[in-house]
Amino acid sequence: MNQKIVVTDVETGGTDPQEHSLLQVALVVFENGLELDALKLNIVHDAYRVTPRAMEINKIDLETHEGYKPEEAVQMILDFMKKHFEKPAQVCGHNVGFDVGFLKVLFKMVGVDYDKIFSYRLLDTSAVARFLVFAGIIPPRGSLGDLAKHFNVPHDPKELHDALVDCRVTYQLLVEMTKMFPSAVTDTDVSEAI
Repeated sequence: MNQKIVVTDVETGGTDPQEHSLLQVALVVFENGLELDALKLNIVHDAYRVTPRAMEINKIDLETHEGYKPEEAVQMILDFMKKHFEKPAQVCGHNVGFDVGFLKVLFKMVGVDYDKIFSYRLLDTSAVARFLVFAGIIPPRGSLGDLAKHFNVPHDPKELHDALVDCRVTYQLLVEMTKMFPSAVTDTDVSEAI
């Protein structure tokens, strides 16, 4: 794990980035197995588009939800990313395509090019888990909480679905998953391959 990556997670008002509100985003930068920096932002909107099921899962109370307007949030994300990465950063997450979909909409909303900040190359712990299930290595698991439990990643299940908590659990899950594969390449080989 001798690479610098950013782990991201979002909490939303539903499953459709074109339709539902992005409510919370977190980014955590890791390098050599260590957390270097973290950012967590609540996003506020003039009007929210949410589903009851999503709000039940994320436990966000819109009556007390305070944070940053999309323009402010994107600027804070840009400043955070530029502090740590000179070129588009590799993004990791659990079901990361979901998170990226909402981030792309957020960036587009304020006229900023997502692809200049984040790489198109994604590392998805959910996809790794599906591969391990398909290969018969682990029993069927899907949720971040189930996988964290299976791989003995310390976490409080009641704290999951907070974007920052989920980022940290996701990274630790990734670390535990990599222990299942022997390393046969050098750090130079790995960095050149991605």
